[in-house]
Amino acid sequence: MSLFMVGQFLFPLLLGAGAATLLLHCGKVYPDALTLSLWRLGTVTLTLASCLTGVFEIYGAPAPLVQAHWYAGAALLLAAAIRYLTPATASKEDVPMTVREGYMPFEGHQTYYRIVGEKTGNKKPLILLHGGPGSTHNYFEVLDEFAKEDGRELIMYDQIGCGNSYLDGHPELWNSETWVRELKALREHLGIEECHLLGQSWGGMLLLDYICNYKPEGIKSIILSSTLPSSKLWGEEQHRMIKELPAEMQEAIRLADESGDYSGEAYLAAEAEYMLRHAAGDPKEDPRECIRRAKKSGKESYEVGWGPNEFTPLGTLKDYDVTAQLKDIRESALVINGGNDLCTPYLAKVMYDGIPDSRWELFPNCRHCCFVEDTPRYTALLKEWLNQHD
Repeated sequence: MSLFMVGQFLFPLLLGAGAATLLLHCGKVYPDALTLSLWRLGTVTLTLASCLTGVFEIYGAPAPLVQAHWYAGAALLLAAAIRYLTPATASKEDVPMTVREGYMPFEGHQTYYRIVGEKTGNKKPLILLHGGPGSTHNYFEVLDEFAKEDGRELIMYDQIGCGNSYLDGHPELWNSETWVRELKALREHLGIEECHLLGQSWGGMLLLDYICNYKPEGIKSIILSSTLPSSKLWGEEQHRMIKELPAEMQEAIRLADESGDYSGEAYLAAEAEYMLRHAAGDPKEDPRECIRRAKKSGKESYEVGWGPNEFTPLGTLKDYDVTAQLKDIRESALVINGGNDLCTPYLAKVMYDGIPDSRWELFPNCRHCCFVEDTPRYTALLKEWLNQHD
């Protein structure tokens, strides 16, 4: 075989490898579907051109056909590279943010939901499950820009008992079965057959309960953000970290646990310090309106469902434990936690080790809400993960 022929075979392979490197490592986390399609088609076309060159040099060939394949393949790869490296004509600020809000009837009450962004291509919506129980969707609004940038619908809602779905005087509702029924009803109400799920803190417990005990169809991937596989294990980890507080604060928490009285001044100061270290800072100091916004927390749903504080699970969720079921999860899972998180690295590792197809990302400088404290890295990670698992 002549040197020319060898070169014709090697050239498209080298060009394809170079294009792959360009697409995956030159500034963006992951190329979009059209860019990938252009690159794949260009690589296939050049490979075919190489084969035709070798065959036709041996047997004789119509040169225009070979040249057409070379030119077409090169043009496709060039188009992929230009599309990848050139910013869109319209700036992100020029694209309007689409927000749709509504209420879903739920067991004689109503559940508020908020849908951000528009679906593009084959991208599946991401349903966001907030923490608590009894917190709200508010903090998830820091991800609104991500919905616009990625061309994906984000669906957030206030679980029954808090926010725009506020309800109290119904202690019989505050259990995992109620919140799972609500999630199932929301998917049905909005006609969501396929989606990704992201659960933060208690929202991750809800997610794991739903996946492990109800085996839903159409879940493309799950994201476990600062959450837990076991209430007992969570409590043990919190009490381990309490030992890092000053001695007088440790004593105040111990006395409150023994007496069941969590109203004392010393205890409240100790709890505030603990939450400052491992949960979040003062929301009033955050420039984003959705974080500073006053929210109607579900005090009753939290205390009945979980307990008096983060480190003492005494409510209906106290026996929650899906550790033994993690091995049966068939969905791909992304585990996320912060270096100073209520969800300790040990809790994250239990989930990472237990779920067969899982990935773990640690945000070393974050507390309990990584998407709030390091939004750019979190959204870049989301973009990469979701586009790989659509």
